[in-house]
Amino acid sequence: MKLPGILAAGLLLWPVLATAENWISVVGTAKPLDGNDTLYTEHHRILRENGLPLKHQVKYRNPDGELIGVKSVDYSRSAAAPEFRMRDTRNGYEEGAREQDGEYRLFTREDSDAKEKSKAISDGKDLVADAGFDGFVRQHMKRLQAGEKVSFRLAIANSLRTYDFRARKTKAMEYQGKQAVEIYVEPDSLLRWLVDPLTLIYATEPVQLLMYQGRTNIRNPNNDDRYDARIEFGQEQPAEPPEPEAEKE
Repeated sequence: MKLPGILAAGLLLWPVLATAENWISVVGTAKPLDGNDTLYTEHHRILRENGLPLKHQVKYRNPDGELIGVKSVDYSRSAAAPEFRMRDTRNGYEEGAREQDGEYRLFTREDSDAKEKSKAISDGKDLVADAGFDGFVRQHMKRLQAGEKVSFRLAIANSLRTYDFRARKTKAMEYQGKQAVEIYVEPDSLLRWLVDPLTLIYATEPVQLLMYQGRTNIRNPNNDDRYDARIEFGQEQPAEPPEPEAEKE
C-alpha cells in the first residue's frame, strides 16, 4: 500500500508588506527510485517569517518544461495544517483543505467534470496536512534531533480522512556538504506493515529539506498512479514574490 505524497505547496496571495527579501525559491528534481531520468521538477517560492512559512507556491513541470500542476498554500491558520489547493493542469484533478464555517475540511475532485467531495475532520495541534509537514518538522526539529519519536495525525485529502503517523531520526549525516539528519516517517499503527514509509533528509542549520523519498502527489500520465520518487532539492535562493495569476499559465 502506498502513501499519497505529503510534500508540495504554493500560493497566490501575500501580505502587502512582503518584499523580495522575504521570499525564497528552490527547485526540486524528481527521479525514479531505481533510475536517473527526470520525472518532473518542482519550482517552489516560499514566504517565511522567523523560519516558519506564511505563503507558498509550487509549479510542477514535466521534463520538457510544460506546466503539469500547481499548488498554493496559505499557512495563516497553522504552519502544520494549512489551507491548500493542488490542481493537476492536465485533467483538472484537485485536492486540498480549507477552513469553512469554522471547520477544517478536506476536499478532492477527480477531474474538471467531476463533482467535488469534501469532509470535515477534527482539528488540533497534532494535525499535519500536506506541505504543512515541513512546518511541523521545523517546529519539532530539536525533539527529532534528540532522538524522540514525534506522533501526529496526517490528513490525506484524496482519502478525506486522517491517519496516525510518527516521525523519528534514523541518523545524523553529512549531505550535499551540510550537516543533516535523516527522518523516517511511518504509520503509528499496524498499517506500517502495509504502507511504504517516507524518508526525508533535512539540513539542520539552517533547517532545509534536502531530499524526499516516497510517494509523490504527481500522477504518471501512463497509468494515472502517483509517482514513487526521490526528490533532490537545490539551494534556497532569494526571490521576488510570485505573480498572482502565474498558475493560469
